[in-house]
Amino acid sequence: MGCHMTRYSCADPYSGPAFPARHDDRHSATSGPTNSETKMPLVISLPALSIAVATALGTPADPPAWHPSWNAALENAKSRETIVMAEVYTDWCKWCKVLDRETFGDGRVKKSLAEMAIVKVNAEKGEGVELRKQFSVSGFPTLLFLDSGGGEIDRISGFIKPEPFLIRLTEIRRGENTFGDLLSRSKTEPADLGISKLLADKYMERGNSAEAMKRYDEILAGDPEDRLGFAASIHLVRARGLLSSGDRAAARGSLEKVTELDDRDALRDAYPVLRRIYLMDERPADVDRLHDRVVASLPDNPQVLNDIAWYYASRSERLDQALAWARRGVELAPGDGSILDTLAEVHHRRGEHESAIATIERAVRIDPQSDYLQKQLTRFKSAANPS
Repeated sequence: MGCHMTRYSCADPYSGPAFPARHDDRHSATSGPTNSETKMPLVISLPALSIAVATALGTPADPPAWHPSWNAALENAKSRETIVMAEVYTDWCKWCKVLDRETFGDGRVKKSLAEMAIVKVNAEKGEGVELRKQFSVSGFPTLLFLDSGGGEIDRISGFIKPEPFLIRLTEIRRGENTFGDLLSRSKTEPADLGISKLLADKYMERGNSAEAMKRYDEILAGDPEDRLGFAASIHLVRARGLLSSGDRAAARGSLEKVTELDDRDALRDAYPVLRRIYLMDERPADVDRLHDRVVASLPDNPQVLNDIAWYYASRSERLDQALAWARRGVELAPGDGSILDTLAEVHHRRGEHESAIATIERAVRIDPQSDYLQKQLTRFKSAANPS
């Protein structure tokens, strides 16, 4: 099973591929976080905080001491009067591995982890299967922060870099911007739609889509002119909830509203989901119109260009346009092997064998250990010299 990625997470519940295999997953050694061909989670803006804890350099520490089981972590937390951090992961999740390597490998983060009781929970094995259900975890990695009794304090969904992680950890320890804090503030400041939005997002993360939807509707009604700029992200999250409940038509309507609003981040996150719905509904012309709108709005996003060019290359459709998009993607990110592979595939589909070979060789030089790229090179050479 492959990692169907959100912006920085895997396995969104409505993410089965509707077209060829995840393009960016084939180049995990050379590609950074991407947003192609998938749903992406919303990024919640955090209030300004002192980040001395996040920027002070620390000396390298020993590897994090992960507890062998859930109960062992809880017992340790009780004895040390600290909190528990549980990383819910799967063996196939790319961003779980990136989190372990880049964030938990950071010396400053290691020091912070040592102050907690930490445990890894495989969502598909052993006790992790029930814990995933208990905490309504739908994407990976998910970091659960709990008190020593196992009650959830807050969570972080998806990959997070070291400094933002340290900022969030400081907030969680202070009880700031956690679910409980936002719930309390929403009662004392019911007119603050910003607090309502953050709380609704928390409800959605915890799997309580009904309460989240109720609050999102209240926010939209309270800000009909979208002065706060929440509408696009709310329609995006509503669409995910509607998809989870099986209401594809309503989800499509919410996503189409996102494409009509001037919010590039939301558009980037929404279009792969809307594309999938169009494909399921057999509306290819709508897919083409959607892609044209996305490229017009995000002409300098190499991952978007790569994603859309690959979509057409894999189908041998609109190859002239796919060529232009792939070339632009390479111009913007010349060191990205996945985009070079897309460009090579377009050349191959156009019968431009020498260009395909030359381009894939550039990708191989970037990632010579990639079996996939070596197979692509062999494939293109065979096409150029059929026996």
